[in-house]
Amino acid sequence: MPIIQEVQNEEYHALCIIADICKKNELQFFLRGGSALGAIKYHDFVPWDDDIDIALPRKDYNKLIEVMPFEFADNLLFVSYQNVKNAHCYFPRIVLKDSEREKKGLPKNNERGLVLIDVLPIDGMPDNRISLTIHIIKAYILRILASLWTIDAHDTVSMHGEKKDKLLKLLYSTKIHHLYKQDDIYRKLDKLYSRYPYLKTAYSGMLSSDKLKKEIMPSTWWGTGTKAKFRDLEADVPERYDLYLKRLFGDNYADYEPEENKRTKSHLSGRV
Repeated sequence: MPIIQEVQNEEYHALCIIADICKKNELQFFLRGGSALGAIKYHDFVPWDDDIDIALPRKDYNKLIEVMPFEFADNLLFVSYQNVKNAHCYFPRIVLKDSEREKKGLPKNNERGLVLIDVLPIDGMPDNRISLTIHIIKAYILRILASLWTIDAHDTVSMHGEKKDKLLKLLYSTKIHHLYKQDDIYRKLDKLYSRYPYLKTAYSGMLSSDKLKKEIMPSTWWGTGTKAKFRDLEADVPERYDLYLKRLFGDNYADYEPEENKRTKSHLSGRV
């Protein structure tokens, strides 16, 4: 079996566990990004996708962090800065333990093992365009400052683009990050992101994703969710998923299949 399929099977197993925990605690989660595309287009993973992305409304996101133990299954870890020292990521991640990863001969992309699922919060956004711009700039600056502490994280795959990598290396050389702690920046991000309640503003989304403002959209697009099949699991995708997916992947997302050399697997690239 190809490595990508083995990784996807591990991710699906973890997703089913998280879905069960969310159901027991009455928490809503959405498949987002490429995982939402997979559910709608393939009822499965996008064939070349190497991770699962989920998002919860801020209230449910906070509750999930409260109820999740660090080790919540024999082979899985719930890594968040609130419960783990040096998590090196603002949002929580579901990680296949390194010992389990080694047994299965799977790639490594994080110092604790293999990241299977990213868990992001959905927040409201300022309705005023100027206020939104300021909000985005503040978030971007804080994210840059937090990222400086991750440069030296062992075995963690960088997801930054070339320009951002250059900026980070330049700032890192100034040792500005010695003036603060990474977790302090994460707490500032929590405070900033939580300022505008989900579904109480005209626009909602997440500034902690790699898409930044591209995933900010009318709150009605997220809504209360629409059920979609993902293998044998039924999970919510954004209520107006067609508009959501067109914004992220283009108007022809339902028919377009990229050429093989454009099917990137950046979360695993170069790591074995």
